Amino acid sequence: MRNNENNNDKVYLDFLPFMAEAFSTNTKAYKLIDKVYNTDKIRFIEKAKENKWYDSAMAKEGSIKQEYYFKKAMGLLLVAQEDERITDELLNVIAKGWRYAHTYVRQHDVLNLYHFIGSYIKKKRGIDNVVDDELNSNGLMLIFLSTMYEGKVLDKDDKLYNNVINTYFQRLIHMKNECRINIDNISKEQKKLIRELELKLKNYKKIKVVPSSYRFSNEQQNGMR
Repeated sequence: MRNNENNNDKVYLDFLPFMAEAFSTNTKAYKLIDKVYNTDKIRFIEKAKENKWYDSAMAKEGSIKQEYYFKKAMGLLLVAQEDERITDELLNVIAKGWRYAHTYVRQHDVLNLYHFIGSYIKKKRGIDNVVDDELNSNGLMLIFLSTMYEGKVLDKDDKLYNNVINTYFQRLIHMKNECRINIDNISKEQKKLIRELELKLKNYKKIKVVPSSYRFSNEQQNGMR
């Protein structure tokens, strides 16, 4: 949420796709997500399918496995809005999947994103030891957890926080751009080229690749049940 400087109207930011994305990029959380998801698969998948982000470009930005967990996580997040038990289960997933962020929130009443990110990088012994997805998801979890526990205040004057929020808004605007190139609107020749390049990357042991040009069919999506 941010203020419009012209009329002071509040503009609300939909965190759902970013939260689902964070869950999808954290492989350490996969088994935890599965454990909760498997308790009521049909409920979660049907809830997710009702949402506009289910088949969005953002859901398909990563690998096939990331898309799979994006959709699973989205179902959990949506059901959690109406089921306190699932909310508690999600908080448990976050506590185990993002231990540092969770511990930091529990130990600080005033949460400053800049200070948190600096502390996290120091813990990892330098920025070179932190990948972008890891850093981004930890920052987002700090923001999310600040709303989940009483007595926690997020420092919204922090420049890094405001830059991050602005980036989220810009990404949502970019998603609405019909001219944006994605796997769904390119030619068959371009798809073939992408597949060939992705498969070549698999020859490099240090790169783990699941071709993102191969998307889920409806039958495969139904298999999520």
